Amino acid sequence: MFLDVAIEEKVAFVETAGFSPKAFLPRIKDAGMKVIHKCTTLRHAQSAAKAGVDAIAILGAEAGGHPGMNMIGGIVQGAVVPEGLDVPVVLAGGLGSGRQLLAALTLGADGILLGSRMTVAEEIWADDKYKKRVTETVESDTRIVMSIFNDNSRVLDNATAKAVNALEEQGITDFEQYRPLVQGPNQRDAYASGDFDQGTLSMGQSCAFANEIASVENIFDDILGDAVAMRDRLGGLAVENG
Repeated sequence: MFLDVAIEEKVAFVETAGFSPKAFLPRIKDAGMKVIHKCTTLRHAQSAAKAGVDAIAILGAEAGGHPGMNMIGGIVQGAVVPEGLDVPVVLAGGLGSGRQLLAALTLGADGILLGSRMTVAEEIWADDKYKKRVTETVESDTRIVMSIFNDNSRVLDNATAKAVNALEEQGITDFEQYRPLVQGPNQRDAYASGDFDQGTLSMGQSCAFANEIASVENIFDDILGDAVAMRDRLGGLAVENG
């Protein structure tokens, strides 16, 4: 259904994630869309590239949502994955500053994907109480849940996440006992109400950089300004060492 709507609305770019997008690619390509596939390992990235996607977004372990079971750090992903592909690579997971943008480009990636960093943007529809909670977080304010189902999810460290981990620590594998805590509508309700203890709310370690509610324009300006400053710093180091 979503693909039908995207084709009808002439969407230019689509993101696929999780399972191989191979089955959907003929329709997507026939519609003239570009495809970015999001995954967590070089092997899956290579498979998607072979199937015909136009670009890859590779997640590091720092990412909110589903960073995979291998939990490979972003600085490794950023160096390994571009070397193994012939399509553009965007690095994601824990990224929210200009110095990280510069680092990602230096590693060989073609850009970065911002997720949790943008949850405090004025343009985001979430309630300001939720955004304010994000501005108060640091990099340690996330936790991994659902590992017991081989489905790692990095979320905000809230009351619900702690309750999920408590079930996991008891070795409970009956998903129905988790469902009331992790079901999707809980997240939407939390964003709408500002009740940040409700639901397992996807949150990456880049929450550490989301320290004020600001417009997308201002967030981007800060990131690009930081990248330029760090680029100039590197230039200064090169001169000193020359």
